[in-house]
Amino acid sequence: MLQVKDNQRHLCKEISAFFHKTYRDSPKLLAERHFEEIEKAHGRINERNYRLLPITDRLAGMTHWKDIQSVVEVTRKRTFKKKGKEQIEQEVSYYITSLGDDVKEAARAIRNHWAIETGQH
Repeated sequence: MLQVKDNQRHLCKEISAFFHKTYRDSPKLLAERHFEEIEKAHGRINERNYRLLPITDRLAGMTHWKDIQSVVEVTRKRTFKKKGKEQIEQEVSYYITSLGDDVKEAARAIRNHWAIETGQH
């Protein structure tokens, strides 16, 4: 599992466009490969939506990555109150993975990655 960040800008845009096209042309496929987590703690609601797609010929940038089988889109939404007003923060991240097509397994791997990264800070 590897997060695609700004240092791989072309690959990130390619994956984003791949998901966009799939949302438009095959929303059922995304619905079948979707997993949602909702946590309520410390006055916040954290929602995470994971969507996984298998690699296809449309993703030319994947040829540089050995054993990559899938791409994952994670939408994180955090709702909280600040000075009495409800605030919403949202972000989208992309990952490449060799784990296959189990979206729940991908979600676990991403959460474990976050735990390690948070521990480093």
